[in-house]
Amino acid sequence: MLGTRCSLSVFRWDLLYLLARLLADKRPEVKALGETVQAHLDALRVRRDTHEGAEDAVVIAGALLNKEDKERDKVLLEMGGVARVRDKDMYKALFATYSPSKTARLPIQEESAEVRRILGEFAALPVDHPLRVTYEKPLAMSEELVVAASKQSDEAATQLALQRAQTERFKLSVDKGRLSVHGSLVVLTKDKDEAESFFRPTATAPGDTGDESGTSAVVAPAPPPAPPVPAQPQPKAAAGSR
Repeated sequence: MLGTRCSLSVFRWDLLYLLARLLADKRPEVKALGETVQAHLDALRVRRDTHEGAEDAVVIAGALLNKEDKERDKVLLEMGGVARVRDKDMYKALFATYSPSKTARLPIQEESAEVRRILGEFAALPVDHPLRVTYEKPLAMSEELVVAASKQSDEAATQLALQRAQTERFKLSVDKGRLSVHGSLVVLTKDKDEAESFFRPTATAPGDTGDESGTSAVVAPAPPPAPPVPAQPQPKAAAGSR
């Protein structure tokens, strides 16, 4: 069993090695087992592409969320600078808790809460108030874009979690298929050692220290360090000695 901790790449390398050994065998009944292994390889490529697609979606959604968050920050910072100069009382009302720069550095959801509060302050102003006329709509639009991007990011993260679970189950199914092929090889060859020789002898990446031929020995773990030698008690000095 390779186990779910192994990456899909390790499973792919193992299946490719197994398929090559099976197809190179001159016994038709052994070679026929290659169909099962090829099916696992085909399914693995689909699973890998689907999993990586979910990963890509998370990365893309994160980039878009970051972009919309930065655009919202620009509106807040410009608005804060203008309000500080033109209407100090309004500035204190808009940024009662945090300064514009601190508001822009808040986590996305906390910043959204502050933006909603600021929009509430705008709504209480006369419709022709200069700050409201200039910044209410841009701030509301930037907040809407952040909310939409945040939703997309959350959905992408959920889909990736589902894909990870499906990949774990897929690995278990491939391992079961490998065991089934191993059992068939034992029956056909009547030799357990020969059956095991059909499987890749290393889990390292191709070209690394692992030997694809299986002739190199597995490096044994280093022995544990020797326990420390306890300090020996020093003899007491004789009475009257200097």
